[in-house]
Amino acid sequence: MAKKLDGKWQRAVSQIDYACQPIVNIYTGYCFGFEALLRNFEKAGFGSIQDFFDTAYNDDCLAEVDLLLREKALEKFAKIPFHQKIKIFYNLDNRALILSKSSQTHMCDLLERFNLRKSCLCFEISERHEFHSQLSTTAFLQLVRQKTYKIAIDDFGAGYAGLQLLYRSEPDYIKIDRFFISDIAEGVETVDEFTACREIGCDYVRGYLIQRPTPRLHELKSFYEKVAILNKKERRRKKTDKNLIEGVKKIV
Repeated sequence: MAKKLDGKWQRAVSQIDYACQPIVNIYTGYCFGFEALLRNFEKAGFGSIQDFFDTAYNDDCLAEVDLLLREKALEKFAKIPFHQKIKIFYNLDNRALILSKSSQTHMCDLLERFNLRKSCLCFEISERHEFHSQLSTTAFLQLVRQKTYKIAIDDFGAGYAGLQLLYRSEPDYIKIDRFFISDIAEGVETVDEFTACREIGCDYVRGYLIQRPTPRLHELKSFYEKVAILNKKERRRKKTDKNLIEGVKKIV
């Protein structure tokens, strides 16, 4: 790491935990990965997650804090019994893009320590925060590609970078902002929202309908039967609708 954190930030980070929320194949119900969601910021003395990161940025230690947070997230992810078959989606503050050799070595050491594949790590980059340097952003994205990590654009369509970020990052995954899906919140909470996401061509889905974020790893599943059941019901409905339409045609 570039510099050592002072006692205040070491104590703050020690209070942080992560909750996991499944990202599930919308057609099969099998778990594709988990998004790591920061928790316990109140215990660390902050009013919100954004306050936590803004304060770290203002204290000029966001990069170092982020590296410690990655370590906590990866350590927890490695304890999931089926982690070798899935991915971890890690939210990266755009202001914490790190290109130093020491940070690169740190990431490689973490993956080796927890016996994780490079391809299991997906950095989520959000449009909601402005990139301070296009050059450093491009260099970071190139480095991610070289290391075979994955890239996801979070809240696509919501903020500063728009199609430029899409073009420059060549993401593996795009998490669509609710702007593009009228009346559907970020994350699926109802059967109607699930159906709508499937009909517009989403490959994966997450949300309260599937499972709420949980810090308890024993509650996580490799297969979410609810999704399979919903798809089975939908296939039956479409078959019935087709028969009704064919019946009408015959009468006419």
